Amino acid sequence: MTMNQVVFLSIDYSHLRLLFKSFKELFLSQYPSFTVHFHSDKVPPEVDPDTVEIVVTATVPPNQLLHYKNVKLIASLWAGVDGILNDPSFKQLRTSNKQLILTRLVDPDMKKSLAESCLARVLYIYRHFNKYQEQQQTSTWYQHIEFDKSDCKIGILGMGEIGYECAKYLVRNGFIVYGHTRSPKTVKIKILDDDENIKEIEISTFTGEDGIKQLCSNSDILVNLLPLTPATENILNASFFKMMKKGSKLINFARGGHLVEQDLLDALDNHLDLAVLDVFRKEPLTKDSPLWTHPRVIITPHVAALTDPKTGPSIVMKSISAFIGGTDIPNRVNLDLGY
Repeated sequence: MTMNQVVFLSIDYSHLRLLFKSFKELFLSQYPSFTVHFHSDKVPPEVDPDTVEIVVTATVPPNQLLHYKNVKLIASLWAGVDGILNDPSFKQLRTSNKQLILTRLVDPDMKKSLAESCLARVLYIYRHFNKYQEQQQTSTWYQHIEFDKSDCKIGILGMGEIGYECAKYLVRNGFIVYGHTRSPKTVKIKILDDDENIKEIEISTFTGEDGIKQLCSNSDILVNLLPLTPATENILNASFFKMMKKGSKLINFARGGHLVEQDLLDALDNHLDLAVLDVFRKEPLTKDSPLWTHPRVIITPHVAALTDPKTGPSIVMKSISAFIGGTDIPNRVNLDLGY
């Protein structure tokens, strides 16, 4: 390979600068003849965009990919790549370059981080801490009755690798878990019983449109972990919320594009009790969004599972090294499926 400039393309804020620093150090330790450049809102003056074949991305600035018309590999440091797939400049690149390769981050540590976030939020709701937080605002001293965990049913929409990890954490903490899968499959989780013997628990799974209805009607807390594709965009809408149990809660740790925000606000004013949102259609969430001030919405700034600067770049490097070496590239995205 003669083209030796690599571009790290991302919006500019502290966590991403840390990722860039970590990636750059690791990459140059393996390929010292290359140069690595940070691109946020314009092409760095020292970069000839026509010679760039490798672009590493985090949160992609709109329409900046089109500068690199000869790019062959786009390696994402995020697990989800919908931001890239939906970027108009990527769509143009894909039209003109049928051999374009996109990879995503598959990091076991991120699965664990997201599962921890899922368990933390479920426990927060189960133990009524959201209600106690509200009560503090009015100096109200009231103790809510706690029910057995087996009476708190958790539904997971999207039982892929991350969904399975979340289910594992929840089941091992005593919750009853249901899942929705794209195709029928058996999901078994190993736990320790009261005598500390290992046993397997099979969780109930549903499929198809009827399966979504069953999941919603059985779940006290519903966790969305779906990939964002044309088929799943806007799935969390008024029709969906009407299928959910009265007083149930929603956790969205997947993508903002799944959620129709106004429909959620309407549902919260009727029969939904709470929404925990970590992802949004536009990030950062605009300051004038009514979600910020709704008393039954909990907001976090897309932190359910952050890319680790220690592990993320090394995993992405495996894809880049395979590309440079001409071998099979791991973690390739099926551009038709979107994941």
